[in-house]
Amino acid sequence: LLRALYAYMAGVQADADAGLPSRLPRYDFARDVVRRTTELAPATPEEERLFEVLAFLLARPSAPEPDANGAFGPGPGLAIRQREVADMSGQALAPFPHEPLDAVRWLRNPDQPELTLFDDRTLVTLRLGTHAEIHEGIRVALNQDTLLLTLPPGADRAPRWRVVTLVNAMRSDFVTGFLYAGFDNAGRLILPADENAIDVGGLRVESTKPPVALRAETRQVVMYALIALLFAVGLTMHYRRPA
Repeated sequence: LLRALYAYMAGVQADADAGLPSRLPRYDFARDVVRRTTELAPATPEEERLFEVLAFLLARPSAPEPDANGAFGPGPGLAIRQREVADMSGQALAPFPHEPLDAVRWLRNPDQPELTLFDDRTLVTLRLGTHAEIHEGIRVALNQDTLLLTLPPGADRAPRWRVVTLVNAMRSDFVTGFLYAGFDNAGRLILPADENAIDVGGLRVESTKPPVALRAETRQVVMYALIALLFAVGLTMHYRRPA
């Protein structure tokens, strides 16, 4: 199943890189993952090592504390460790993929104010997109013991739209979507606050630095505004034309 899931993720990423429509709005786990398990090529040694680690992590028991009503919800929030990075633009969350989340780094440019409105453990949420470059998706929580599955970055570690799968703290739900992410030299994911709509302790965190230029819907708004402007100018010229 892990091999089939990663094969599906690789297909979604290849479509995004080629500028093709996203498959995720039509995603069906049984059809797109389970049924593909008999059609896969043999895994490479590197893939086998990754899948063995993930299978071990997914098999570990996960038992978050019950709430006041005795119900077992998602695990507690994350411990955030802040760090200034001189050559960074804005601020970002930096979790390790393929490891249970617990304490994560919050990276910020020295010009950014320090985060202060959170406790030792804080709920962190972000937007997981159904399309690359488009503000459409679902808000998901990153809790202690959440697993974040990513494709190998290869040589391309710069921030771009990457497909990921989040496994919740109870290991009972796999959600696949896009994050705007890069990788640092230590192997952490670098998730810019603005592009991923990161929320810390119930508050949306925004950088004093500008986000990536012109996302898809911004280009569409500009295009439609230009069309409307040209149409208005055309009407004005038509009605002002002398008889």
